Parts: sequence; structure tokens; C-alpha cells
Amino acid sequence: VVISLYCAKMLKELDIPFHSRLVCFTGANEESGMVDIESYVKKHKAPEFSLVCDTAFPLYRGNKGIMRFFATADKRCEQITDFNGGESFNIILGKATARLKYSDILLESLKKGKTERINISVENGEIIIAAEGISKHGALPDGSLNAGYILAELLSACEGLNENDRKQMKFVRDLLS
Repeated sequence: VVISLYCAKMLKELDIPFHSRLVCFTGANEESGMVDIESYVKKHKAPEFSLVCDTAFPLYRGNKGIMRFFATADKRCEQITDFNGGESFNIILGKATARLKYSDILLESLKKGKTERINISVENGEIIIAAEGISKHGALPDGSLNAGYILAELLSACEGLNENDRKQMKFVRDLLS
């Protein structure tokens, strides 16, 4: 907000010719959907040019750690009933969980690949796997460790998991690598 106001002040004080309407828009949904802008452009004309003042000088091109995708497989997972994690799409997953149909063979196979960042439990006839990574903002991912990657890596290598489910987890692992 302050940077936007100073930009307007600079234009005025330096007597820079400016023949356009200037709108200083402040939103709170910039990195997780842009719903505020969608609402704005329903009532107002979209700008021909916009400058986003939310970063360090002199410029910033984008968040290098963001990937947002939707995928559909030819065949549904059979043993994996749930795989999820994250707080917002611009934050590297600090935690991720998966739920699997219980079998003794699957449980023993998962335990073989378990690391210190993975917790495996059994509840109500399901195997629950929780992975813990190191969460960071997508703009500055250095030092992060994606919990979704940790979980997909375990599942893609699990010999007790059927071939279809392993194949899909290999795809997720490769995307998150």
C-alpha cells in the first residue's frame, strides 16, 4: 500500500506527464486465487497496465517454487484412498497424508521404506501415512523439503502396493522432484 502511494506521489512530484487514470488496488488474495481482482473487474474495467508492488526493488518475475495442476488418471487408485496435504498452493507442503486400504503385506512393505520423516499408523482398518517436510513459501523454496514428494517417493517404491497405484505415485513423485 505504501509503495503504491509513493509511486503516485513520485509521478506528481517529478511532474511526469501522466494521462491515464491511476488506481491503487489493495487485495488480500493475490497468491491464492485472485478472487479480489475477479470481483473488482466485474464492476470496473480491467487495467491496460498493472504494476504489482509486493516485492523487493528492482523487479521480481514470479514464484519459482509453485506448481498447480489437476490430473486425471485412466484408472483410479485401488489401494490408495486419499492423498493430500498443504495449506495453500503457493506454499511447499510441510505435511502430507495418505490413506490406504489395510493389508498385512502392504503394512510390512511400507515399514521397510519408512524414514524419520514418515509416520505410519493403523486406524479403523486403514493404513495412515503422514509425511513431514520443511515448508517454505513458493517464492523462496531453498531449504524446503516437500512432504508430498516424500510420501509419493515411499508409495512409488512400495512393493506391497499394486502396479497401478505405484505408477500414479511415480508420476506425482516425478512432478514434485
